[in-house]
Amino acid sequence: MTKAYYNLGLVELNESRLEEAEKLFKKTISIDPNHQPSYVRLGNLYARQKKFSAALEVLDQALKLDPSDWLVYFNMGVAHKGMEKNDQSLAAFTRAVELNPSDARTRYNRGTLLLKMRKYREAVQSFKEAIRLNPFLQRCVLQSGCGLWSLGR
Repeated sequence: MTKAYYNLGLVELNESRLEEAEKLFKKTISIDPNHQPSYVRLGNLYARQKKFSAALEVLDQALKLDPSDWLVYFNMGVAHKGMEKNDQSLAAFTRAVELNPSDARTRYNRGTLLLKMRKYREAVQSFKEAIRLNPFLQRCVLQSGCGLWSLGR
């Protein structure tokens, strides 16, 4: 039963029917409080709604259930970034990269944060890694150029 509610929640989330998705993920958690993926998706949903404190609350629960899930750290990075907590966001994105070094999206988000923090060399390196992993990330090429321009290159 848990898997059915969770899968329906994913469908609703992918269709941007966030209220329905939230209900389904909460229903899944009420049936199985240890269903870690539901906490992760609920945290993602709250971050999309800019409910960053709520996102961090459920992501903390997800982290307790599985401290090795890179996606939890990615979503925590997004939530902290939304709250302008750049140091916490950077730590979360960095941990996500450590746990899943092959995810270009995490490296891109880490790079945009580093650019915002005026850590241009690190930002350019993060964008280069994202481009290496996914050459079709046009945004990375542009952001990397901004970082290099800021460095005077």
